[in-house]
Amino acid sequence: MAKKNDWRLPVGCVKYNIGSFLAVFSLGLLGFWHNPAVWADCPGLDESSSFRLRRGLNEALKEWSSSQGKEDPENSQEESEEDSDSEAEIPKKDPAEDSKGDVAAKPASTSEPAPESAGSPASDVAAARSAAATHATAQGKSKWVFCAGQWQECTCDGVVRWGNNDKWLYIKPKAAGELLTVKCSIQVLNDILPGDDGKHCECQVTPGTPFYQGLNPMWLLPEEAEAEGAALVSSCDLFEEAKDRGIWGRNQWQAVEAFCSEDWTETAETIAGDRQMSLDTMRKLMQARVDPRFKDAYKAHFAQSGEMQGWTPKAYVNYFASTPSGKHAKMTEELVRSVHRFSKKVIIVVNFGMTTSAKLTPERYPRLILLHADPMDTTLKRSFNFNKLRAFLFARALAGVGLDSDQFVAPGVDNLFEMTEREITKDYPLPIMPVHFLDRGPKASDLSQQHRLLALLKGEFVCRISASGGADIALIQLLASRKVFFSMTHERISFWSGEPVGPSQGVQSPNAACQP
Repeated sequence: MAKKNDWRLPVGCVKYNIGSFLAVFSLGLLGFWHNPAVWADCPGLDESSSFRLRRGLNEALKEWSSSQGKEDPENSQEESEEDSDSEAEIPKKDPAEDSKGDVAAKPASTSEPAPESAGSPASDVAAARSAAATHATAQGKSKWVFCAGQWQECTCDGVVRWGNNDKWLYIKPKAAGELLTVKCSIQVLNDILPGDDGKHCECQVTPGTPFYQGLNPMWLLPEEAEAEGAALVSSCDLFEEAKDRGIWGRNQWQAVEAFCSEDWTETAETIAGDRQMSLDTMRKLMQARVDPRFKDAYKAHFAQSGEMQGWTPKAYVNYFASTPSGKHAKMTEELVRSVHRFSKKVIIVVNFGMTTSAKLTPERYPRLILLHADPMDTTLKRSFNFNKLRAFLFARALAGVGLDSDQFVAPGVDNLFEMTEREITKDYPLPIMPVHFLDRGPKASDLSQQHRLLALLKGEFVCRISASGGADIALIQLLASRKVFFSMTHERISFWSGEPVGPSQGVQSPNAACQP
């Protein structure tokens, strides 16, 4: 039984009365004949109604043309192309309301610029392959590269696919070469692999295109990265070569040997468990390249020869992954800006994403060193935050201060380097770890937590608050009893041991009540 076409027009779009019906209909029919696209932009029409309207009028025009004994080739071709599309091309509603099937759906509130493909997986694959073939250029054969993990954004100038292993949902841009930003989240895209925390987005790129040349150099072939000027500044081979060059190289090799050496896989004490990474994978994760734009800045701030080759005296270290205009890219730039405003030290930013913001330039930020590294593959099922420790190893700073992208620095922050050099010694070769302390908001029902916050803001030691219990308070009391001082930056409080250096630097003197 043939499907009956729905030619009904939305009442809110075409208003008419009985007397002017023929005139309006005739003029509209002629207008659509010459420019059918204007009907799709009718105010008040949603995308679904616009699709049905245009398709219905195409059918009407076809029948009218046949009855008049003529057929316009251009319109006939356009109509046949639209007829070949299935009803599934009508944009879907919110995935919370329509979660059946392997289709992508975008809520009305989502501002992403590209429509997602819909329908059966087979039609999605066919559509993606067609778009990929159109997008491919003479520069080289297109390939898939990791773009973003789950809950992150992916920006791509081609087709994006969402999923894992052999099950993917393909998302097409509006036009070939147009940038497409996709939120790789089950809140925006349908969860085609429930329970799989390895879901991620991949981008189809074509070697030789401008977008390809702007990728993280670790996404390129080694010879391509070298040709672009992205020199390798961190690797197991470099670390092993430097271990006999001095004490700093020897200490770093001790820190990275587990990721680089086969010796760690041969003894019962060092053998890894069931979720171990292969040695090849770990060695690759120890690689980082300097951004070609910052190679001169790298040479200016890092020693190029001698015992200190590859090292810088003092540096802030940050790690992030984001789209060029994403939230974390903007926060990272504000962090870099604050370092250039309130500090005289270098800041090393390690990018674990696909691309970076074009605003991070050596001209704008002369004390910025931008490095690039591979993210950990989603099949490894490791937290993104482990990249913080990788960034510290890549930085090779004799004294370093780690900063997250949601932080910024303030005047006097360079005093942290003096404290770091004083407290981390040969006898105590361990990092000073921050305490993520402010775990309650102003509306928390636990008044003791609010009291703790008020005490900190007043510059009092937490050990004065005896009414609160728990390991958190006990830890602070223990630290305070050993003359530990705190300095609050944004939402984190770092602690150091030693004598106070003065209230002007944000450090409070110990109180007698805090002694054991």
